[in-house]
Order: sequence, then structure tokens, then C-alpha cells
Amino acid sequence: MVSSMNGTVTEFKEKIVTWLKEIFGRNQVKPEWDVAENSRDDLSRDLYCPRIDIAVGPFNIHRNVVRDREIINNAYLQHRYFIDKLNAIGDRAISDEHLNKNPRCLLAIEVENRGSRKHRLGSIVNAAAIGKVGLLVAFTAESYNSLRKIREYLQFITDVRKVEEDISKNVIIISKDDFSRILEDCARGP
Repeated sequence: MVSSMNGTVTEFKEKIVTWLKEIFGRNQVKPEWDVAENSRDDLSRDLYCPRIDIAVGPFNIHRNVVRDREIINNAYLQHRYFIDKLNAIGDRAISDEHLNKNPRCLLAIEVENRGSRKHRLGSIVNAAAIGKVGLLVAFTAESYNSLRKIREYLQFITDVRKVEEDISKNVIIISKDDFSRILEDCARGP
């Protein structure tokens, strides 16, 4: 029940991991995922390797990157109903043309509660770079508003040509309550 989502961030993450496993399968959901874990490709500990709050696979960790990407693309199509629900209620709908074309996983989910704007900017960058779809779940209204302002800033610096491309183009920002409702609904079946 959605009303049970009034606990701590840790309790919230545990509950959404349970729901995600029901939707995507037990082996496809990794809490606190180290992106270099089990890596057999060029991403190694020699590079900065973020830890994603919750990653949903399939995972692109093998030498055959083309095959891994195809598997992720197929999973995206298989679970399109879930992405469509996120798009319908999130802060900004993402289009297929803006999806990450070289993702490490299907969904990179960061749950934002307390932390600096710099921390949240890092979460947006990591979710965008790691997931085919990056998902920022705001635990509070304050974190939701902060994430939206950061996204507006990223769009602004793209518009005035300070950077070539808005890194957040494949990221959806959503409140914890909206995300809980979608998860609860999808865990029952499409």
C-alpha cells in the first residue's frame, strides 16, 4: 500500500527493490550497485565508478557490448508500459531519441533526500550516464524542487551553448509517492 511509504529512505528503498523485483525479475534488480561489479569490459576500478542506489538490468558488463545493448533494448521494449507510466507522471517526458545509446543498465535509479545541490547534480549525471533511462526519485518536496532547478540549469547551459548537449535528456524526475503508485500498480501486472 502506498501509505506505507512514510518511513525512512532505507525502508523506502527496500520496498521499491521488492516491487521492482516483482516487475523485472529477482536477478535484474541490484541495490547499491557498483557499476564495475562483475565487469568484463573496459570499465574498471582504474576509472571513477559510481554506485547507483538501485540498478535494473539487464546489465552491459561484458566484452560483447553490442549484444548487451541489444538485450537492454529488448528489455526496454518489453517493459515499455512501465516507462510510459513514468513519462506520464514524471517532470518531463523523455523520447526514444534521447535514451542513452550505450547504457550500463536499463534503469539507473537514484533516491534523493538530503544532500547538497552538487550531490544531486552528480546523481543526475550518474543516472543519465549509466541507465538507458535515468530515474531520480525525490523523497521530499524540497529535493524534488531542487532536482527540477538543476535540470532547468542544465537545459539553460545547453540553450546558450555553454555545453553541446543536455546530459539530463534521458532522466525522469518523480516524487516518491508517484513512483510508489506506479510500482504498486505495475507489480500487479500491466
